[in-house]
Amino acid sequence: MFVLKKLFIGLMPFFIALLIVYMLKQPRKLIANKLLKNAFSRAQNPQKWRMTIALIVVFVLFLALLVGIFWLIVPKITSIIENVITNSDAYVNKLKQQLVSILDNMPYLQNFINENTIDAHLDKLMQSLQNYQSDLPSLISSVGSKLLNFFNLLLIGLIFAFLILLNIDKYKQAILDTYSAYKSPTKVYRITDFIHKADKIFVDYGFSKLIEGIIILLSVTIGLIISGSQMPFELAIFMALLNVIPYIGPIIALAPILLVNLVLGTASVAFISALVAILIVIFVTSFITPLIVGKKIKIDIFTVLLSLTIGGALFGAIGMIFAPPVVAIILYSIKNAVNNKKIKDNNL
Repeated sequence: MFVLKKLFIGLMPFFIALLIVYMLKQPRKLIANKLLKNAFSRAQNPQKWRMTIALIVVFVLFLALLVGIFWLIVPKITSIIENVITNSDAYVNKLKQQLVSILDNMPYLQNFINENTIDAHLDKLMQSLQNYQSDLPSLISSVGSKLLNFFNLLLIGLIFAFLILLNIDKYKQAILDTYSAYKSPTKVYRITDFIHKADKIFVDYGFSKLIEGIIILLSVTIGLIISGSQMPFELAIFMALLNVIPYIGPIIALAPILLVNLVLGTASVAFISALVAILIVIFVTSFITPLIVGKKIKIDIFTVLLSLTIGGALFGAIGMIFAPPVVAIILYSIKNAVNNKKIKDNNL
């Protein structure tokens, strides 16, 4: 298990590359076949030129988006951390007053929590913040270092993804040529069908996540502005990015919405903003995305949640991201094998 974990960590840029590949494969195809459909008509291989230029365009736009997000968010996160830790007494007291006020206005909550419980938890929070206060420069340095490491992994993943997309058709053809040299035409047909189906499942899944992310970014930003939330665009970015992890990601993204507004705003705004954000995500993923993307991977919610649990337990966040399409491919393979067995039995 230790060796497997080390191997998985070493292959992290490759997994990031796969995610980027299947998020950008469809936009690349759309740019090549729609925006550049009449370009390079006099070239020896027009479609190759169109696909190459489209690949460069989507990668430049994607990289510019990532750099813009980091440039916008990292300084603000650093400033908030420094401000909260430096003025921890004032922020914790403010938070206590807001929570006690909510408790007074909603007496039924006193069945689950009381003022003594709030004091106990806030004392622990105060102690933690004071411990960080004594070593604030190293904390800021540690956060910056982790963000920089993540950006480096992302950059390596982008390079891998570019190379994979540039040669993906060659890779698939090489696999088929190698397989066909040793197997019968029937088995070659089946493996060809499997490759095309797996590719389609991953493309549908990756493109759906890209579309969902864009729609969630815009709609959650508007919702948070209306709710009076602090840092609406930055928090919407967190929600859009974590939405890549199905079902679990948006729930995790509620934490920064609550914390930022509890610290910089009021408790009522924090809870309203979190409620608005999660309702928007549920609406987008349940109704809007299927209309835009069309057919998606066909597995029920129980199977998705089970795959997320297993994938997360074995491989962490990356496992949760890839679990649904992998399970969809496995289920398709099982169904296909059963159908082939039935056909074979009927022919006997």
